[in-house]
Amino acid sequence: MVKWANATVRPIRSFKDPSLTTGVFFLELLDAMQLGIVDFSMVSNIDESGDCEERRQNAKLAISIARKMNALIFFVPRGIIDVRPVWSSHSSAA
Repeated sequence: MVKWANATVRPIRSFKDPSLTTGVFFLELLDAMQLGIVDFSMVSNIDESGDCEERRQNAKLAISIARKMNALIFFVPRGIIDVRPVWSSHSSAA
């Protein structure tokens, strides 16, 4: 999946890549899947240390667009900006 995403949008190391915290990669990926579905004037172009609220808005927009595309959603906005897979919040420490 990472290999396909890298070829489709731009390189990331893994789904734990810190650049994912901005939500922009997911928006670019959605737009590559359905050209023009993302209105990039609504996207905050920030880096991973940027304002948390702007990163959250990008994440919410990505999830909203993915829903519009009838995608199965595995993330919540907080999971995107924290670069945390959904299953990590349910795991317990040994």
